[in-house]
Amino acid sequence: MVPTSKKHRMGNLIVNPGFEMGLYGWNKSNHVYAGDIKPHSGNAVARIFGLSSLSQEVCIVPCHAFEFFFAVRTLNCFDPGDLIVSVMWMDKERNPIGPGFSTTISGLTILYQFLWLEYSFTTGPAPSNAAFAQIFFSKGSGPQIQGTIDIDDVDFHDQT
Repeated sequence: MVPTSKKHRMGNLIVNPGFEMGLYGWNKSNHVYAGDIKPHSGNAVARIFGLSSLSQEVCIVPCHAFEFFFAVRTLNCFDPGDLIVSVMWMDKERNPIGPGFSTTISGLTILYQFLWLEYSFTTGPAPSNAAFAQIFFSKGSGPQIQGTIDIDDVDFHDQT
């Protein structure tokens, strides 16, 4: 996964992808809140602080591939900690059945950027028994786990 300039498109399966409605549609743990500090677009971002996570489950079509886009940045002057980003395929009972994608973005990657970095990737086909995809962001390890990471413009759409 590498930074890209690709913008999100029509057909986004994510509810409230730009956090303009606060954290409506998202599940959070610990220290996650919506803020309005220089968003990537629109007027809000999700800010993750400390050991925290943010996720959303979306309905999908089995055997289809999906494109996933998001923007991240930090306003810290120190390593804010790593950001783990993943897609987990889930069956109709919402039991995990396999990974769709997972990566760790080192806090050092976004350190001193103060600008948004855009990421995009395409999953492989979802399993034949998949009914949902869980989009998951988790901030944790790193020398300064108390730092913040901002997320904006989350897009997950059917590529097939």
